Amino acid sequence: MILLALGFTPAGALDRLPGPWHQATGPAPAVVADDEATCVAPSAPATTAATAVAPTGASVSQTVTLVVPPIVRVLDATDTTLTVRTNAARPPAAGDLVWVRQADDSYVAADTAMVQRVLSATWSDAPWCSTTAAHTSIG
Repeated sequence: MILLALGFTPAGALDRLPGPWHQATGPAPAVVADDEATCVAPSAPATTAATAVAPTGASVSQTVTLVVPPIVRVLDATDTTLTVRTNAARPPAAGDLVWVRQADDSYVAADTAMVQRVLSATWSDAPWCSTTAAHTSIG
């Protein structure tokens, strides 16, 4: 029997947890320039193929497609500015899921007014390549 479990959390909910990329035994990360000239938007959704061996020795192949939607995390909101992070390598756009950080560092789905505010904001000229860079709206 094969059991496949997927969990979903708001973007950034696990940012503070170390992963294999934090271990000294892993390969060194590639250095990538963080400017708009080298910024490439995410390609089509990744497809992962997994093969499992049945107890009788026969193999079973199944393709699993996991799609991560564009997510905007509102880190801070004042009367005049917003600070956000996104996984889309571009400014926030219609169709993005918008989440707002709470005082306890958890995230909740943004209400319609906040979504509209994020989508209508004018953003600073900071590059959008990094998924960890914070972007601030211009008043």
